[in-house]
Parts: sequence; structure tokens; C-alpha cells
Amino acid sequence: MYSFRSPSIRSIAGILSVLLLLLFPFSRTQAQIGLWSEVSFRSIPDQAKPVPELPSLEKGALFQLNISGMQARCAAAPGEFSVAAADATIVSLPLPDGSFQTFQILESPLMEPALAARYPEIKTYLLKGIDDPLARGRMSVSPEECGAYFTSHQFDQEVMIRKVFKDDPFTYLTYWAKDHPEQTVSCMRDNSLD
Repeated sequence: MYSFRSPSIRSIAGILSVLLLLLFPFSRTQAQIGLWSEVSFRSIPDQAKPVPELPSLEKGALFQLNISGMQARCAAAPGEFSVAAADATIVSLPLPDGSFQTFQILESPLMEPALAARYPEIKTYLLKGIDDPLARGRMSVSPEECGAYFTSHQFDQEVMIRKVFKDDPFTYLTYWAKDHPEQTVSCMRDNSLD
């Protein structure tokens, strides 16, 4: 004769807690990836001319960005020296292999105050890695463009994200900085941004 023991409330709560912890980061990352969608190189018209400062498009991955969605997400970012900096906004940025790296972003103005007042729609951000805690970088966002450079310690390389066409704020190339040495930017590899 078998006796059936019903699971205790404690064991059910423990299982639910583990499931929530596993699902929460996944859903947050999935929502962020929704800002970016990978596109095929074949979708670019033959007559389209990329901006001259880019490497060959085949050197990276092409993505479409919901630029207004990115601006809205970044608008919630606290200042890098504010008390709220511990509750930084989260964004995911694409890597050249098609995967994503997740960052906390903190508003970090780089323009002189008078220039920033003249162009309030242009914002700059400090990037601090979440899934790669040593990753650091910078990102700028405006209605016309988003650009980023950051380290990927997972791949031991710097990553660049640049707009592909001058008059198109939606199409971006993400590539390894080493693939375009003329434009290489050396990101900080220590924790000097902490």
C-alpha cells in the first residue's frame, strides 16, 4: 500500500521562487531584444550606399532598431552620479555574432552645458555590463541615430554599433572594432568606471 504525501507549502514556494528567478531575467532580456531585429544583407537595395566610415557590411551583423523605443527606454536612465544610479535602466545591445550583451545604462553627459541645452534630444550614456560584469562602454541616442562602443570580455574584443545609412535612423551594423582598424576605439578594460 502506497501512501501519498502532499508537497508542503514550503517546498512549493521554494520551487516557485526558483522558477520566477529563472524566468524574470529571461523575460527582461526578451523585451530588450524586441528593440532590435536582425535583418539580412540581401534586404539592402543594391543602389544603397552605406556611410563611408563603416567596414564591409559582411564583417558584422545588420539590425533594425526601434529608435523611438530606445529613446523611451533611455529616458528612464538615472544620472551616473545620482542616488538612483543603483537602479539603472537595462538595455541589451547586439553583438556581431547575433547574440546580445546586457548593460545598465546611466546618463552621462559629455557635451558642454550650453551645447547640451541647444541639442537636448542628444543624450550620452555610460554602459556597465550585467552578463559580463567587466564590460564597459558608451552609447549616444538621438532621434536620428544611436551609436555605441563597448568591450566584450567574453570575446576579448571591442564592439562598435553604427548607423549604416546617413538618412536612415533604423539600420545598424554591429561589428568587432578589429575589423575596421581605422575606426578602432580602445574601451577601458579596468574598473575605472565604477
